[in-house]
Amino acid sequence: MKIIYSTIKNNVVEIDRSFEFEDFLDIYLVKEFKGRLEKVGKRYILSGDLSYSLTSKCDRCLESMAVDGEAVISQVISNVEIVSDEVDSDGLTDEEIDVYVTAIDHFDIDEFLREEVLLLAPSKKLCSEECGGINY
Repeated sequence: MKIIYSTIKNNVVEIDRSFEFEDFLDIYLVKEFKGRLEKVGKRYILSGDLSYSLTSKCDRCLESMAVDGEAVISQVISNVEIVSDEVDSDGLTDEEIDVYVTAIDHFDIDEFLREEVLLLAPSKKLCSEECGGINY
C-alpha cells in the first residue's frame, strides 16, 4: 500500500493493515498494524502497534513451527529530497535520529512493515529450546 504524500489530508493518515508475504521457505503474516502516519515539519512520524506471525521449519529437527510476535513501531520518515547532514531544531542530524528514507512522492507501508517483521523475527528458528534435532 503506497501512501502518496500530496494526498495526505490534515497531516495525518490512519493505517489499518494486514497482509502475507514469503521469504525463501518461510511464510510471514502481518496480522495487524494499527497506526498513523503524521506530518511533523518536513518529516513524517509513523507510529502504531504491529502483530505478526511466522510459519517456518525448526532449524534443528525440520518440523513445522509457528512464532508469534508483537512490537510497538515509532519511526521518523523522510523523503530523499529532505534528508541532509544539517542539524535539526532538536540539535540532531538525520543520521543521528535514524530516519527511514523513502521515495520523493510516496511511502510504501507494506515494504516498511515487511522489513520490520524480518528484523523482528528470530534468526534461529526453534520449535522449543529442548529440541534435540533430527536424530533425537
